[in-house]
Amino acid sequence: TQVKSNVNYTSNTKSFDRSVTAPGAPANLQQYKLDGTTELSTGGGTNETSVIIEADISAVSSITMRLEAEIKPIATAFDGSGIIEGTPVTGTSFLNQRVTAGGLTDNTQYHWRARVINTNTLEASAWVAFGSNPSGDGSTDGSPANSDISIDLSAPIISTPCVVNPTASSCDGSLPSDTSAQVRWNTNENATRQVGYGISCGSGSAAADVFAAMSQKEPPAPSIVSASPHAVTLGALSTNTSYAYKIRASDNAGNISFYPADTSCGIFSTASAQT
Repeated sequence: TQVKSNVNYTSNTKSFDRSVTAPGAPANLQQYKLDGTTELSTGGGTNETSVIIEADISAVSSITMRLEAEIKPIATAFDGSGIIEGTPVTGTSFLNQRVTAGGLTDNTQYHWRARVINTNTLEASAWVAFGSNPSGDGSTDGSPANSDISIDLSAPIISTPCVVNPTASSCDGSLPSDTSAQVRWNTNENATRQVGYGISCGSGSAAADVFAAMSQKEPPAPSIVSASPHAVTLGALSTNTSYAYKIRASDNAGNISFYPADTSCGIFSTASAQT
């Protein structure tokens, strides 16, 4: 039987309205870090154990409704348990409604879905699955499902750094030239690359402060995330001069590490002027 919305009926005694009270499905699903402004791409990572889930909600008639979400590890199918409830709102259309999924586990990938519920009648919309999984209510997500968000609390581990001739393709024991040097290192995961350097080490109470205080950076901003090994060439150096340097690496989740990890710097020297 098809039920029309907001239809006026007239009986022998009085008129009455029959309105649709079921909410529509959520639209424009998004996910954010806890700052509420940093959007997380589908399959991306975060270095927090919570994620903000957002959607637009609506209904044909003015009702009190709320956004709800279900989030599970990718090896776990949705089952309607552990529902996260948003704040009820009354009306017909609301943008950017949010719930916060907390207590997520490090080194774990998740998939999630959302729906809207009428808090008075408990009528619910269809579930809408987010991200790269099959469209629909999430019941056809694979096992494991595709990852919508991953939790990563560990910074990249920087290992085997060296400073060599800029023509080197490895830590081959060669020495910097008179005006350039190549800093090389490995990481245990994909990471950005950037080197701070100067005649002296920066100052500060933490490695991040020291790096920020280094007089020069190469590249000027962190590179895109890429696979190990990493190499950065420093040019226009002064001949026969000692330089301090510090490596910065960050992963897809935003975890940052430095080498050296403390407030010290690595040291290298350029060669005498070539004749």
